[in-house]
Amino acid sequence: MSRGGSGPSEASKYPPTEFSLKYAKVLAPEGKLVGPDEVFGENGRFDKDVEEKTKLAFKVTMKKLEKYNTVSECNKEHLKTAKVDQIVECFPNTLLKLLPNTIQKTKWTKKSKDVVDWDTWWEMHEKILRPLRSQAENIGKWW
Repeated sequence: MSRGGSGPSEASKYPPTEFSLKYAKVLAPEGKLVGPDEVFGENGRFDKDVEEKTKLAFKVTMKKLEKYNTVSECNKEHLKTAKVDQIVECFPNTLLKLLPNTIQKTKWTKKSKDVVDWDTWWEMHEKILRPLRSQAENIGKWW
C-alpha cells in the first residue's frame, strides 16, 4: 500500500498540531517558547494584526476541540485533564532535544523499587524540571 505524499498527515490535521505548526514562529521565535508580552506590544516583534490573527486562530482551535470532546457521564472527568493536554499541545515543544538527552544521561540516585511516585522521580530529574516549569509558565501567559 502506498502513501499519498501530497496531503498533510492525519497528525497535522489535529487542531492543536495545526495551530502549533502554523504559529510556531509567533509562539516560539528562535525556537524558544516565550510569553505574548515578548512578541506583541510596543517592544514586540509582531504588530497588532498578527496578535489578533493569532488570538482568533487559538479561539477557532478551541472551538474545533469542542467537537472532538463529546461529553458523557463516562468521560466527564477525563475531559477536564484532556482539555489541559490539548491546550499544551497547541504550543511548540521547544524542549524536544533537552528531554531525551538529559533523561538518558541522568544518574539514578535510587533503586527502581525506591521510586514509588512521581515526586521521587522528579527529585532525580531536577535538570529538566526547571525548563518544564518555565515552559508551563509561558503557556499560562497566553490566552
